[in-house]
Amino acid sequence: MYAQRILSSGSFGSAAALRPSSLQRSVRAVRSVRAAHTVRVVLRENNDSKIGKGLAGEIVSVKAGYMRNHLYQKKIAVYATPHNIKTYARDLEQSDEDIAALKLAEEEEKKASEGLKALTGAEINEHAILSGYLKGKVLKIKRQATDSESDKILKTGSVNELVIRKKLSSQMKLDLEEMEGLEIGEDVDLGVLGEFECNIVLSSGLKTPLNVSVVRR
Repeated sequence: MYAQRILSSGSFGSAAALRPSSLQRSVRAVRSVRAAHTVRVVLRENNDSKIGKGLAGEIVSVKAGYMRNHLYQKKIAVYATPHNIKTYARDLEQSDEDIAALKLAEEEEKKASEGLKALTGAEINEHAILSGYLKGKVLKIKRQATDSESDKILKTGSVNELVIRKKLSSQMKLDLEEMEGLEIGEDVDLGVLGEFECNIVLSSGLKTPLNVSVVRR
C-alpha cells in the first residue's frame, strides 16, 4: 500500500505518509494485547511443537494468539471449557491434574457468570484497549428487505451472532475466541433493518459495547 502511494504521487512523499494510520495502530494494539495473554487448552492430538507441547488429552497453556491462529484452526486443540475438558481430556479418574483443571474451569465459569471473577491487570488492559478501539465505530451489515417499503429482512438474510462475528472479523479485524461471546438484548429485533447495541463479552467476563447498523442492500 505504501509503495502504491509513493508511485502514484510521483515522488518519495513525506515521512508522515509512510507512518501507519491511527486506525492501523489501533488494530495492532488490540491484536497485540489479545494475542499476549495465555489460555488453557486441551490437545486433541499429540503436539510436538515447542509451544504447547504435549500428548492428546493433556491440558496446556499457550498464548491466545497462537491458539486462535494455529492450534484451533488446525483442530489440534480446543479451549479448556468444562464441556471440552470432559469431552477431550484423558481419563479424568486417573489424572489429578485434569480433575484440578476441570474444577478450576468450572469455578471460573461460575464466577464469570456471577460477575465475581477477580480480574488481572492484563484483562483490565485488554478491555480498556478494546473499548477505546470500538468507541465511535459502527459495524455495518447489509441485508435485503422484503420490499422497498418494508424494514423487514428476508429470512434467508437474518442477522445472528455468527453473522456479527464474521463481520467483526472482516470489517474491524477483530476475531472473537470460542470462550468469548456476544450479548444481545431480548428487546432487539434482528429481523428488521435498524441500529442496535450489543455487548462483546470477553473471557474475563468484562463487557464492551458494540454498535451495529443493519442497512438496506
